[in-house]
Amino acid sequence: MQLLGEAENTQAASPGRETGCCLLHHSPANASLKNTTSTTSSTTSTQLARARIGTQDGSAEKDQDFKGKAQKQVQFNPGQSSATWRVRILTDGKYEQSESFQVLLAEPVMGSLESPSAATTPDKKVPESTVFIPDQSYAVEEDVGELFIPVHRSGDASQELMVVCYTQQGSAAGTVPASVLSYSDYISRPEGHGSREQRCRVVVIDDSLYEPPESFNVTLSLSLGGRLGAHYPSARVTILEDLDDADVLTKYTLAAAAAAAARSPCDSAASRGAPVFYFGETEYRVDESDGHLEVKVWRTGTDLSKAATVTVRSRKTEPVSAEAGIDYVGISRNLDFAPGVSVQTIRVTVLDDLGRPELEGVERFELVLRMPAHGILGEPARATVFINDSLTDLPQVQFREPVYSGKESDGRILATVYRSGDIRHQSTVRCYTRQGSAQVADDFDERPNTDASVITFLPGEAEKPCVLTLVDDTLYEEDEDLRLVLGAPKSDSLFGASVGSPSETLIKIADAADKPIIRFAETKFSLSEPKEAGGTAVVRIPLVRLGDTSKVSVVRVHTKDGSAVSGEDYNPISQEEKPGDGLQRSTR
Repeated sequence: MQLLGEAENTQAASPGRETGCCLLHHSPANASLKNTTSTTSSTTSTQLARARIGTQDGSAEKDQDFKGKAQKQVQFNPGQSSATWRVRILTDGKYEQSESFQVLLAEPVMGSLESPSAATTPDKKVPESTVFIPDQSYAVEEDVGELFIPVHRSGDASQELMVVCYTQQGSAAGTVPASVLSYSDYISRPEGHGSREQRCRVVVIDDSLYEPPESFNVTLSLSLGGRLGAHYPSARVTILEDLDDADVLTKYTLAAAAAAAARSPCDSAASRGAPVFYFGETEYRVDESDGHLEVKVWRTGTDLSKAATVTVRSRKTEPVSAEAGIDYVGISRNLDFAPGVSVQTIRVTVLDDLGRPELEGVERFELVLRMPAHGILGEPARATVFINDSLTDLPQVQFREPVYSGKESDGRILATVYRSGDIRHQSTVRCYTRQGSAQVADDFDERPNTDASVITFLPGEAEKPCVLTLVDDTLYEEDEDLRLVLGAPKSDSLFGASVGSPSETLIKIADAADKPIIRFAETKFSLSEPKEAGGTAVVRIPLVRLGDTSKVSVVRVHTKDGSAVSGEDYNPISQEEKPGDGLQRSTR
């Protein structure tokens, strides 16, 4: 009798585990047991045979990598030539090198052992740990800030694995390690050890420069505790163009760029992202008397690091309104923008017809941008300038002086009204009175606020008097005043007329002629000294009162020594007298 044994692997019937079988053969001719991978039985046995069976650890260990059947022997019934003994292979989820163990036969009964009496069985293991980037390419906006590239790991995940994640420069520029420089697109990850993250972090720099789409690579290398997968050890990251850096590229400019692309793709590519020139406003308004206007021309966009130039020109509008040399000084000049400069100011000179003002109303002309160098024209590339002379050239009437004075005895006062602006047309204005301390009819003749008080300016006339008639009476009054006011201006001009400043003037009336004046009738009087001792002589000196005599006046008269001495040559006096009465004085 001959017994033969064979070890083989089979798939586990239940998930998560595997089983192996040892197939044993019995050869009755030689009455022996044999553990082998292949054998044949020549004779059928008629006796019961058995042998002990077990496992011996190799690089694979019992209860960790495999588990044998509790049955410790294998039995062959009469006529049976082969038997099976199962070994369970354990799956632990760890990646290990190829391992093995042995299945041994011993202590045969009703038979003997043949070589081989042991079979080596390989242990089926988990795949090796592999790291990879799941996608081959990524696209991000420039303002994304941080970009996290996922790094996946497959196979044995029980042990620590380290892999280096670093960036490789492409059309996008990276920074120098440990510093952030201008004109960089992302912060580089230097090639080196130590990254244990499940995501590879890359900082994308959001600058103010407009750039077309750019790319760089994120690469895995030098894995420790695993290997790099074939798909994908590297991924390409594309930084999309940032239109926020070209915020002045309006729909007009984009449409123009699209049209240029249709005509010449090369030209469009050259101009794409270039600085844009445009006016700050579409309309500017200036008074003719201001003399000048400042207009700003802006250059904005992505990259202002280069010098650029644009031409500013003035031109007439259709229909013709303002004219160069008459209403403004024509412009045709280049504006140079130094690197980094975003705005330039151009002064437009406005001509004021001060010598011979002509009211023309609102006139306009245009400023246009032309021939940009190192840039393109944006919107607005044309601005309209409106010149308004409605205030400065509008016919205005006003008093020449704010105050006029006169005497009641003169009978009238002339207040000069003058007209400025465009005086080519006839215009009128009312000059009327407003009483103050001076009263109508008592001190002056009223000028009512009606057309009876109108002053008319003929074409070309600049000055006219406003005549105020005074009432000259015999009564004395202190200084009095009233006002003359201008109102209701009219003109034959289409634009009318206005009242300027001062629109009122103060009239002061003095009454010096009626002020009461008391004086002697003569400046000298003579008389002879009495011839007799103790005698007297009397002289009568008349007093005269002039001006307003409607009220009582009192004056004190007294003597003052000259060569004559009072008490010796004359009798002194000091008394109040009423004008009109004669004074008597006695002399010795």
